[in-house]
Amino acid sequence: MEEWSATRINVANYCKMRFYLNYCARPRAKQARLPALEKGTVLHEMIELFWVKNDGVKVPRFSSAEEFATKAKGKWMRNVIASENSKRPDRKIEWNSNQERYILGAQIHQICRRLYDYFIAEGPPLYTEHGFWFSYEQDGRRMAFRGYIDEIRLRDGKVILRDYKSMKPERMKEEKVDHDPQLTLYNVAVCALSRADPDFARSLGLEDIAHTFMGNPAFTSDRVHPEFFVLDSLIPQKDPGQTPHQVVFPSARNDAHFHALRRMIEITKNAVASGQIVYEPGVKCGFCPLKTPCLKLYDQVANELPQNPPKQLIFNFAAQSFMYRPPPIKKPKVSQKRFHWKKPK
Repeated sequence: MEEWSATRINVANYCKMRFYLNYCARPRAKQARLPALEKGTVLHEMIELFWVKNDGVKVPRFSSAEEFATKAKGKWMRNVIASENSKRPDRKIEWNSNQERYILGAQIHQICRRLYDYFIAEGPPLYTEHGFWFSYEQDGRRMAFRGYIDEIRLRDGKVILRDYKSMKPERMKEEKVDHDPQLTLYNVAVCALSRADPDFARSLGLEDIAHTFMGNPAFTSDRVHPEFFVLDSLIPQKDPGQTPHQVVFPSARNDAHFHALRRMIEITKNAVASGQIVYEPGVKCGFCPLKTPCLKLYDQVANELPQNPPKQLIFNFAAQSFMYRPPPIKKPKVSQKRFHWKKPK
């Protein structure tokens, strides 16, 4: 039985070459430790630690915003020092500049100061880092999905699935908000868990429709609302007069998104099986931890090209004007169609 995690789906959607190097190449390519990814890991770990149960009630683990921010920055600096003292090259963070470690440390402090106030005003989530696993069978094949949802909340009777992202808010484009496959998977996962576990469905207020999930007849629900929470939007802007960045990006999913997700998985599998994996350069390469092995593979393929390529062909757009004779333009024949309207019975 095939099993696809939320991370694996995200990588396949991001770049097929990255998916191949990360999951299919033998030996698997080693990922670089990029500063932006390390920063996101620290922030996610601090968010996971924020709430603690006290006599069955979730309360903040930290007494103030300054304590929360100081603990987060301290965790960041410990990771930086451990990276510098490590003798293994794959454990070292690849800095873009000497000051980057201190700049990102200051950003983590700023984010966590404002994040503390945000959490206190909003209250604790219903579930944190909630794991899921479900499977379904189609055309005689069974496929399984697994992963973790950052937070599940109830807000005004709606089920909110929150995914925290450490990225520039300018990169949160409409295409990602409306079609990101991770949020699609989270919506389907909550519906699948609701059908399998009556107590879970009851905690979310979905017990009345839980029997309709897992393709009977639906996979998603319009009562489940995924959203992105962009952590870098909490960094204070240099100009106080500028409009603050949007922090929460609400979204919605339906069954068409899930069918598109399954189609994307099939296309990726077929591309890997047939060897149709190519180098896809672009802006996304700057944020990829597998950029170095990808470029090595690209150079290897380029060196294997034939040394004596065929002579250049002459195309119309490159030929001299006297060599090119455009085809004659024919006027299309237009015939009027007759419509017969029937009187309603």
